[in-house]
Amino acid sequence: MKIGIIGSGAYAIALTSILENKNLNITMWTKFAKEYEELTTKHTNLTYLDYKLDNNINFTMDLEELITENNTLILAIPAKFIHETFKDIKTSLINHKILIATKG
Repeated sequence: MKIGIIGSGAYAIALTSILENKNLNITMWTKFAKEYEELTTKHTNLTYLDYKLDNNINFTMDLEELITENNTLILAIPAKFIHETFKDIKTSLINHKILIATKG
């Protein structure tokens, strides 16, 4: 199963930590270049949480690609950023399973 996690903050990392040893193909998305660099090189995001993600977790800055390549999505970003995050998405979300794990 391929799962795309939309977000890379503490909440997204906590959710990913629960899933990372379940034999799933997981990709996390961030829109921030600095976070992406740390995630891809160290598998951490120390700005939010002192936790090292498993080496089998993948990362991307391309939200369209994340949506296209994963039919199950977990939305783990603050509620106030949902509109901004999805306003320019051209990829259809039809036939996707979406778990909304948004807070705030």
